[in-house]
Amino acid sequence: MDFKDINSVSDLISANDSEKSGEDLIMELTKPVYQHDPEIGMQVAISLLTELLSLHEGVMKQAIEEGETIMAVNWAMDTARIDEAITILKEIQM
Repeated sequence: MDFKDINSVSDLISANDSEKSGEDLIMELTKPVYQHDPEIGMQVAISLLTELLSLHEGVMKQAIEEGETIMAVNWAMDTARIDEAITILKEIQM
């Protein structure tokens, strides 16, 4: 939400409603997963994290190429955390 676009109470309510629609979208997308075995949910979580890992690796490499050392380090730390989360999820026995 960008507060500079809020000029009235109704603008604020509309902005809040649009924020809720993101949450609704997440529930809509994940609800079918809950109707399957837990293994399916685990694979979905790993898949999402793998895509997030790829995004982080790309941004990190771009930051390195552009000489943005601090940014690259921050993205690298998050990349390592995401990779560790994937590893942990893969070790969970269902």
